[in-house]
Amino acid sequence: MSNNRLRAIAFVGIVLIAAAAATVAVTGSAAAGSVDTSAADGTTTVSGLQSHDTINNFNASPDKAFTVQVNVSRAATPNLRIRLNSTGEVFAKNTSMVNISKTGANTAHFNGSIKHSLLADVPMDASENVTMDAQVYNGTNTSDVLASFQFYINNSNDRAVIYVGDKETNPSGNPDTEATTESTTSLFGFGSTHTTADVTHDNLGVDGSNTKVTVIFANSTVQDAYSASIDRKYWGISSYKSKDYVPYQQLMVDGTPTLVFNEAAPSSIADNQDFTHGVYKTVDGQDAIVLTLGKKDYKSESSVDVETIGNDPYGHLQDARNRYASLLAAH
Repeated sequence: MSNNRLRAIAFVGIVLIAAAAATVAVTGSAAAGSVDTSAADGTTTVSGLQSHDTINNFNASPDKAFTVQVNVSRAATPNLRIRLNSTGEVFAKNTSMVNISKTGANTAHFNGSIKHSLLADVPMDASENVTMDAQVYNGTNTSDVLASFQFYINNSNDRAVIYVGDKETNPSGNPDTEATTESTTSLFGFGSTHTTADVTHDNLGVDGSNTKVTVIFANSTVQDAYSASIDRKYWGISSYKSKDYVPYQQLMVDGTPTLVFNEAAPSSIADNQDFTHGVYKTVDGQDAIVLTLGKKDYKSESSVDVETIGNDPYGHLQDARNRYASLLAAH
């Protein structure tokens, strides 16, 4: 047999051995953990949420939760996190999964739960079905994934969420929501410098005026801009109080300027079902604007364009129009 023939056989043998080793490595990694689907494998329970399950009529209730139960076949400290599939953003974690049964030296069953309210910030249109990732990883190493699967959240019709995180401030981060920030100097360049933030989201799906829209400011720079706007009453001499109209927070719905109030709307506005308005408030520990769509203009609408600008006031003419509209609504 020629030397060339021997070298060819040896090469093929090496390739086959390498491929077999790779297969073992992949199989071993995959076998490190799996979602528990059997009630007869050392536990009498299974994972409450499993691959391709759907959470229907989701409303972010703090009274509802789901469980993820996994089998782990090697020594590990499992932790659970929930990500939005389309962007990879993490919205919930459980870093204390409980060992509920040990069936061998390194084989154990771990269970963790996530309240629905922890996913209140997940961006979604009214009635939208969004894809989520559940990942169980080892310790603090999110690359050491023990088990993972996809599931779905089917949102209720009465809520829609615009989320402004770090990815949304990156032009290539989220194609649906864009947030930009810049520094501006007031008083013809001789005054103080302020950071402003501009958030836009077009074609947000709604069920008319049945849907409340929440814009979550999770990015710290964006959040600071909106927070700073509250301290600019009377050119910074005072702060806006609860139920005050905040002209330094512009809100446009389908291009129409809309009033924003601090913490809550006055009762004359809140009780008027035809008056579209926003409220700057804390939602689940984060700054947000909650938009109420009035029945008169939005009862039959299926989508809206939303833009909000923090720490940049309306022009004098538009500000006067806003105040006049507020007075009319109160009578």
